[in-house]
Amino acid sequence: MQASTRIRLGLVVLIVLLLVPVGIAAVQYEGADLSTTERRQTTTDVTFVTTQGGSANVYEHAGELAVVHTESREILWTHDEYRRYMDVDPLDSDRVLVVAGERTESDNFRRVAVVLNWRTGEELRKFEVPSDTHDIDYLGDDRYVVADKFYPRSESGRTDGRVYVYNATSAEITWEYVFANHYPPYPEAGGQATGYTHLNDVDVIDNGSAFLVSPRNFDRVMAIDRETKETRWTLGEEDNYDILHEQHNPVLLQRDPLTVLVADSENDRIVEYRRTDSGGWELVWSYSAGLRWPRDADRLPNGNTLITDSTNDRVIEVTPGREVVWEFEIERSTYDSERLEHGDEPAGPPMTRFRDEFSSPAESTSDSSLPGTVLRLRTSYNYLYQLVGVWLLPDFAGPGEFVFALLATLVTLGWVGAEAVIRLPFERFDRSVSAPALGNGVYYVAGGGFLLIGVSLLWTIVGEDALTGVYVATAVLLGNLGYGHLRSVFSARETTPVERLDTAIRLGLIGGSVVVCGLLIYSQVGSNGRLLLYGGLGVAVVATAAPLVDV
Repeated sequence: MQASTRIRLGLVVLIVLLLVPVGIAAVQYEGADLSTTERRQTTTDVTFVTTQGGSANVYEHAGELAVVHTESREILWTHDEYRRYMDVDPLDSDRVLVVAGERTESDNFRRVAVVLNWRTGEELRKFEVPSDTHDIDYLGDDRYVVADKFYPRSESGRTDGRVYVYNATSAEITWEYVFANHYPPYPEAGGQATGYTHLNDVDVIDNGSAFLVSPRNFDRVMAIDRETKETRWTLGEEDNYDILHEQHNPVLLQRDPLTVLVADSENDRIVEYRRTDSGGWELVWSYSAGLRWPRDADRLPNGNTLITDSTNDRVIEVTPGREVVWEFEIERSTYDSERLEHGDEPAGPPMTRFRDEFSSPAESTSDSSLPGTVLRLRTSYNYLYQLVGVWLLPDFAGPGEFVFALLATLVTLGWVGAEAVIRLPFERFDRSVSAPALGNGVYYVAGGGFLLIGVSLLWTIVGEDALTGVYVATAVLLGNLGYGHLRSVFSARETTPVERLDTAIRLGLIGGSVVVCGLLIYSQVGSNGRLLLYGGLGVAVVATAAPLVDV
């Protein structure tokens, strides 16, 4: 048997083996028991997830409200008629209240509170709220409590923030609490000059007699008495970031002793604090492994914690022993998540009931750093799957099968490219274009590619995600290997078909890998990756044409 035949047979066997997992998934796939429409009408096993949007340009990268079947992780319905989606609260089995950003006819941007029937898609009520409002809670009788982040609006640009109760029937404000009336101005009280409180959450507590509020820029959580407007208690201290740092969405788990669960966003962790007899606070439990800017945490009745991991674009459910038992990934910065069956902000049991399931309140840094790195790699892979796999693969093939299908595709493309190279008429090719000119052309194309890689590397240095550097470095390495193989194809005129086949297969696999690295880099730099893509194409065209002009 000739060597070239053995190589071809080996490639066939390799492709078949790579496609075996895809075939197994197809055989085992049974499909859904119910159609999506039927399940949406009947199920109560639902997780609501909101996404804020994929970039600062909210008009191009809008968020959405996703209704997810919890067990199967199937998306039953999405609402994306607005731009940003923030807090979401289940009102009953059919209705949800959501805060959203809306683009007006005059091309402005405003915030609205919307009540939706998620089973039918009908919009039941909508009214405007102050700009950049993050959270609204329903009080009953068509009354709502609103976390007004930017109040008042003045020419000086200063905003103090307030909490107010709004009667939607009469369109009247019936109660309000203005932070500037109770706390000294910036910088004495903390915060920022133009974002004094950055108020991001308000909840009703103590049978409606108080509001639990989260002024993020104060690094504190506080309970405000509705009658006296006095502060009943405060968790957190100014400039003490070891307690809280730019927190979101606190939940009061129990009254005696006071126990609070809160997303400690800037510290990349979820924390549970308990009030001590001396009036201080002690850390009872925390979770941080791999989290990046978490913005919501709910304690479920079974003791697990539902966490919205914003920058990682996912929602996870974690046991008291810090094991992830459920995960759902969705693009464009998750903001809030709620389980329908547990209602808005479920106050599950405190972690003191589960002390035998975890060794210490805080995780060690060494325990959480490795999972974080692995998580970022997996997140990038999942992005690649969402970018390519979900559009090309059938329903039975998921992320696990995608990697095998991707490898099989790369091998096939390499093989096809190799067969084309074997049949290149080198003699005529060399007469029509001189070898030095062709070599220069290859050199310039490679140089343009490395220039693009250098730009990507600079982007990585000034950016915040160092993992992009891993992808760039990999692309550089593969690019160098590919360049060497490419030069060998065109410089060795007397190579045998087998040698050319081997070189071309290597070149095809390396080139495909570079493409994958490029997609991963694109997943890291977001929409700006298009600038790199178009710039790279321009450099490649110019670099290819330049040496031919000199012939």
